[in-house]
Amino acid sequence: MESLNVEIINPKAKTLLRNLAAMNLIHIKNQPTLASMLATLRRNEAQIPSLEEITQEVELVRQACYDRKKQITPAKHQNLSNFSENPYL
Repeated sequence: MESLNVEIINPKAKTLLRNLAAMNLIHIKNQPTLASMLATLRRNEAQIPSLEEITQEVELVRQACYDRKKQITPAKHQNLSNFSENPYL
């Protein structure tokens, strides 16, 4: 079986595809939208986080990334302070 993704330019092509599907020559599947996938995931989830909980989690991750960058940056500057002592330059 081979799957193809088809972009329909002419509406007549859609009619042709439906006719082929009616003759059991092809099978047409609708692709799920983001909203339907989220609804499915949330339906299966026992505890759905609220928007506030999601926002708090995002802020915690951002703060952790910011703190890591802050710790790395001074070390780079310390290496640059010895710039004049480098014998290769």
